[in-house]
Parts: sequence; C-alpha cells; structure tokens
Amino acid sequence: MPDRNPRELDTAAEDLLRQVAAFGRPAPLFVITGGDPFRRADLLELIEYGEETGVHVAASPSGTPTLTPDRPRAVHEAGAVGLALSLDGSTDELHDGFRGVPGVFRWTLDAWDTARALGMKVQINATVAPGTSSLTCRTSCA
Repeated sequence: MPDRNPRELDTAAEDLLRQVAAFGRPAPLFVITGGDPFRRADLLELIEYGEETGVHVAASPSGTPTLTPDRPRAVHEAGAVGLALSLDGSTDELHDGFRGVPGVFRWTLDAWDTARALGMKVQINATVAPGTSSLTCRTSCA
C-alpha cells in the first residue's frame, strides 16, 4: 500500500496513549504499526509522549526502503523499547519472494542487528504459509 490510510489516528493517538497509561502497572506495551509507521511525521513525538505517560512503546515498521539503520536509532533515542519485524523466510529468496519486494530480507536483518546493538527488544513476526520455511535464530533468540 503506497499511500497512508486517510483514516489513521492523528492527534487522537495521544488520547489513546493516555488511556493505555491509565491501565496502570505494569506498563503495557503499545506497538505502533499499520502500514509503515516510519512514514508518520509525528512518530518520534508519539513515542516520546508514550514514554512521558509511562507506556512502553515499540514500533513495527514495514520492510521498505524507510527501514534504514538510522530509523531504529531514532525510535530508540525517542524512547522506544523494541521493534517488531516481519520475517517470513529464512533466505532472501524466500522472504523477498513472499513479500514481493527485492531487498526486504536484508533491510529487515539490518534493522534487527541495529536494534539488538542498541539493546532494544526485537520481536519477529512470521507468516506461516506455503512458500515460507521455518526460521532459525541468528545469533541468539534471547
């Protein structure tokens, strides 16, 4: 989907973060996803606001050219505690073929490496379907 959904949350996202913060302790994990959150101009502000309200925030970016090493660093500096990444195959051929985007496997692994180097939690989301293979952990599954 090349364009942002016109119905995505705008400043109502801050209201939603306040409501989630009201859940109390332990602080919930609030994952910003949906299309490509890196395309949101206010992503860093939303993460900072979540941290201010006591909500742990993670981002679930799309495997697109926006998934550069600078992006995990920026969300980490804003206060994000983790990234959720989609990895649907154990090789570039399987993953890129399944996603239909050449290079997405490498972008995803680079983001994983960057996030782990920053001390962020990394969640891997995998689609189990014909054409994907079982995934194995790269250095550590912790």
